[in-house]
Amino acid sequence: AIKARLHTDPSSEKSPSMLGDIVLKTVWLYTNKGDKSKANQVYEKALKDFPQDNSLKLVKSDIYLTLGMMDKYKEAIDNMDSDITDPRVFDNLGAAAMKSKNYDSAMRYFQSSIKLDPSNYYALVNLSNANLEKGNLAETSAEDQELLYKEAITNLEKAHQVKPEEKGVVATLVSLYDFLGRKEKSAAM
Repeated sequence: AIKARLHTDPSSEKSPSMLGDIVLKTVWLYTNKGDKSKANQVYEKALKDFPQDNSLKLVKSDIYLTLGMMDKYKEAIDNMDSDITDPRVFDNLGAAAMKSKNYDSAMRYFQSSIKLDPSNYYALVNLSNANLEKGNLAETSAEDQELLYKEAITNLEKAHQVKPEEKGVVATLVSLYDFLGRKEKSAAM
């Protein structure tokens, strides 16, 4: 490209670290072979040698889960917000929580994503979905269901502002407005 003069502005870029992914896979391999001690040593050495590597911070909770260290796993999850600056990480965690029907965790993850990017359409819609799914559970009281549906409406309205052309959001809002007796809002939508 340079010889053909197609590349006019060469630059150097640092690619993101893959250390966390490599360490997580190595920990998983040792754990599956039954050597959790060696798996833990791999992680501890990586932390010692590369204390500022963000990719290690991102996989901390996964590593503790793989090692079966549930207390540390919970602590890592609780402190995750301060380590993560990319909302897509929370989007992925929220999607995984939704898949396993852990709606409270999904809501927390999507809320964390929205804190980092208030116009994150994906997180707004999926936070609404988590509210709706939890509201539809048989054990959810009518009072709690109404609160969850109202929270879903709030986030769907924000999502509608971000992407007004999305018909699925409009249809869901109309249904929720009708369910809650908000006929004027339903008609306007």
